[in-house]
Amino acid sequence: QYVTDVRQLQKRIQESEEAVQFINKEEELFKWELTKYPELDKLKVNIEPYQKFFNLVLKWQRTEKRWMDGGFLDLNGESMEAD
Repeated sequence: QYVTDVRQLQKRIQESEEAVQFINKEEELFKWELTKYPELDKLKVNIEPYQKFFNLVLKWQRTEKRWMDGGFLDLNGESMEAD
């Protein structure tokens, strides 16, 4: 659930960045001072550790399930150590 929520938030951040680019382009045409959005940059920086952590946990859950519930002969020690 957390991974899905973070991905949705990242999508909304991307959409916001596109809107900011459009607004700044319009401001350039009118020769106005460009508006800065520092909160958007802070949000991107602050969400990054959570995104990495949630993806790592999801990867671990999937890998652990394959290791514990999968076929014993399908296990490869070298790839398991790398994972």
